[in-house]
Amino acid sequence: MITFDKHIEILLLDNDCVIVPGLGGFMAHHSVAQWDDEENVFLPPFRTIGFNPQLKLNDNLLVQSYIERYDISYPEALRMIEKEVLELKQFVESGETFELSGVGQLSQNSDGKYSFEPCEAGILTPELYGFSSVPFRKISSSSLNNQKKSHSTHQKSKVGASVKQLESFGKSAVSNIAIAAVACIAFLIFAKPVTTEQHSYNTQQTLESSVISSKMTKINPDVDKKAEKITFTNTDKSKTTKEEKIVNAVEKERETKLETTKKAYHTIVLASRVTKANAEEYVNNLHKKGYTHATVLTRNSRSKVIFGNYNTEQEAYQQLRTMRTNEEFKDAWVMRVE
Repeated sequence: MITFDKHIEILLLDNDCVIVPGLGGFMAHHSVAQWDDEENVFLPPFRTIGFNPQLKLNDNLLVQSYIERYDISYPEALRMIEKEVLELKQFVESGETFELSGVGQLSQNSDGKYSFEPCEAGILTPELYGFSSVPFRKISSSSLNNQKKSHSTHQKSKVGASVKQLESFGKSAVSNIAIAAVACIAFLIFAKPVTTEQHSYNTQQTLESSVISSKMTKINPDVDKKAEKITFTNTDKSKTTKEEKIVNAVEKERETKLETTKKAYHTIVLASRVTKANAEEYVNNLHKKGYTHATVLTRNSRSKVIFGNYNTEQEAYQQLRTMRTNEEFKDAWVMRVE
C-alpha cells in the first residue's frame, strides 16, 4: 500500500522540496495573484507543485517522517519507502495514472518518462488559507462619460450657489456699513458738550485734594521714615536666615558625603549565596585556622563570608594575591561594600 503521498502533503507545509528516494523530488512554487480577463476575476496567490525525476538523492525528510509516524528504525523506514516506490513504478508502467492525494497525478508517457499534473487547487498553505477569488465588473466607456458629465454639472451647480451666497453677503455688508455710518453722524450731532462750569468744578476738587494730602505729610513727617527702617531691618533678617539655611544645608550634605565615604570599603569574598547559619559556621572554622578577619555580611536576606576591610580596590587585590596559595582563597574575589 502506497502512503508516502500523505507524508509529502504534510512535509510541504514547512518545506519547498521533498525527495522520494528512487523516484524524484516534489517542489513547491509560489504563484502571485493574477487577473483573469475572460471571467473578470482576481485570482488569489497560491502554491503549486512540480515534479523533477532527476532529484533522487535522499534528503532524509521522508525517512524521518516514517520513523516518527510508525516508530521504526532508519533502515526499516528506508526499506518501507523503497517497497512503496517499486509498487508505484509497476502501477504507472502498466499505463495507469496514480493519484497522489493533495499533490497531483503521476503517469508515464510513450517515451517512458514520467508526466506529472499538479492539483488544480494548489497545495495546502496555511499562510494563504481563506483567500478566495474576487469578481470585478467592468465599466463601459459610455457609463464613464456619463459619470464625468454628472460630476461636472454637480460642480457647476456648487459654483453657482457659492456665487449667489457671495452676492447676498456683499449686499448685506453694504447695508450694515451704511447703517453704522448714519448712527455715528447722529451721535456727533446730538451729543451734549461739556460746559466750562463743570470743568472748573473738577479742577477745583483736584486742587483741594492735593492741598489736604500735603498738609497730612507736614503733620507727621517721621512716619514714612520709621516704616522704611522697619522694612529694611526685616529684609536684612530674612536675608541672613536664608544664608544660614543654605550654609547649614551645604554642611549637612558634606557630612553625609564624608559618612558614606567612610562606610564604603573593599573586601575579599570567600563564599556567597549561602544561608546565614552556614556562613557563621564557616567563619568559626576560619577563625580556628587563624583567619580572624573573616566575618559574615548579610544584605537583603543574603549572606556572604568576607575577609578584611581595605580602603582601596588595589589594596584588596594585593592582599588577595598574597593569599592565593591558601586553599580557602583559591576562588575568592574582591567586592566593594557600600
